[in-house]
Amino acid sequence: MNSKIKKMLKLKLDWLWNKRGNVSFIDLDAAMREGMDFLLDGMHLNEVGNERMCRRMCEWMRARSLVCIGSA
Repeated sequence: MNSKIKKMLKLKLDWLWNKRGNVSFIDLDAAMREGMDFLLDGMHLNEVGNERMCRRMCEWMRARSLVCIGSA
């Protein structure tokens, strides 16, 4: 697994352990934007970028579903 994905997942899991309230997110930190493939407009992902993003979101959702969070 890509080291950046591992780093991002660790940060998100650490955040989840200490979170307050009923908040969750899938944010795309600057670290996640490196290596993304964008269209010429610089804003929208091209096909390769979309595939990478979908894989990363799947990794995040898989990691998120494995974390049991007690009720506040």
